Amino acid sequence: MSEKNEKKKQRIEPIRRVRGMQDFLPSRAAGLRRIARIAEDIARLYGFERVEIPILERASLYRRSLGLGSDVVMKEMYAFEDKNGDELCLRPEGTAGVMRMLIEGGLTQTLPQRWFYEGAMFRRERPQRGRFRQFHQCGVECMHKPARDVYNVDKEVEVVRCAWRFLGELGLKDKIELKVNWLGDAEERRRYGEDLKKHFRQYAKDESLSDESVERLNRNPLRILDSKDSVDQEAIEQAPSFKLNEISQDNFDAIQEYLKNLGIPYSCDSRLVRGLDYYNGFVFEFVEKEAGRAQATVLAGGRYDGLCTELGGKNSVSAIGWAAGLERLIELQEINKIEMNDFYITRICLVGDDTFKEAVYRVELVNFIEELINESYKNNYSKVAFFISSSDEEAEKAKANYILNITRGGYDLYQMKLTNISTGKVEFDLDEPDPRAAFHYWLESKFGNKNKNL
Repeated sequence: MSEKNEKKKQRIEPIRRVRGMQDFLPSRAAGLRRIARIAEDIARLYGFERVEIPILERASLYRRSLGLGSDVVMKEMYAFEDKNGDELCLRPEGTAGVMRMLIEGGLTQTLPQRWFYEGAMFRRERPQRGRFRQFHQCGVECMHKPARDVYNVDKEVEVVRCAWRFLGELGLKDKIELKVNWLGDAEERRRYGEDLKKHFRQYAKDESLSDESVERLNRNPLRILDSKDSVDQEAIEQAPSFKLNEISQDNFDAIQEYLKNLGIPYSCDSRLVRGLDYYNGFVFEFVEKEAGRAQATVLAGGRYDGLCTELGGKNSVSAIGWAAGLERLIELQEINKIEMNDFYITRICLVGDDTFKEAVYRVELVNFIEELINESYKNNYSKVAFFISSSDEEAEKAKANYILNITRGGYDLYQMKLTNISTGKVEFDLDEPDPRAAFHYWLESKFGNKNKNL
């Protein structure tokens, strides 16, 4: 067999996506964008403005902000050295980049700043259900001037309200529950960390602590409280409680009173800690009810007052925020079959007769589509899309809601018939020199003045 024929017989293997990455086909991509848009709309109601943070940052930004002992820095960062010898990193979360941008932009004296962000994040963790190496988050960050001796608990309540409204807009209020805790100031956490070390070392000696928790013992013993490993549960249950000073207790009590008055159900969870070192004071999580698995967190956040100075900022900045994984929210909606029909797009397909197969006449269809899109944009028609198909069958396969059949009867003479696919009803059937005006009138009556969701 010739070498040429041998090569023909060789099978070309398809290239597959990288492990831990994910494809978003149209319906899933639409779900992702819908949720992100709702988050931004709700954030805007609370005065947050959208910002864009770089995907690529210096790795030192996250080592300094997240803590050298955090799981993200130890195991999960996509860090590499570029040709100039700088160590760079794909962003694993949004808050550190937001604070870096605040400092670099010289805005630490122009407070408050209220920002919303959304985009892809990257962590090199083991892929599993609901966990991907490239994932998407949205979040809000409220940065304000420090208060003397007390926290601005109105800010705590404000970000929780914003999160609660966002999750409510997604139809998830009955599926989730709010857990809150108070991690205290730096000195309170230091003392509590020492108490935890003494406690967990006894279990480590008896080999009653998981390997991961033994790793965390000296780095950040508070993180052991967040372990879902069955080996650690007895040690966690017997762990000493966090002792709050008077100011911390007063502020934590005030937040709980606010939540009660607002009708936001919650429970205190003394074992709730956040996985990143910059958190202090108030922390919270919205978790899936009765999830029975480690990945139950839907949205989480808290206060991080020391991060600005930790990153080299000259001024002390108080800050609080939250972040949510968009994939988790999509998953929850799919599990609970929650529909979002208010984002429905009407698809109108133009199908020309055989005369339009000629290139000279095909241009007329293309120009008509462009005319319709321009009209739609100019008049703010709500959620309507136009495209061309070669046949009614192809239009239906493309999920058209209406088919506009166009028959060419001579120079500038057309017949247009508009059919509703779901009902079979003919909306109009016109035969005149230019029925386009009638179609524009139908569009205006059907989609005009309905632009609130654009």
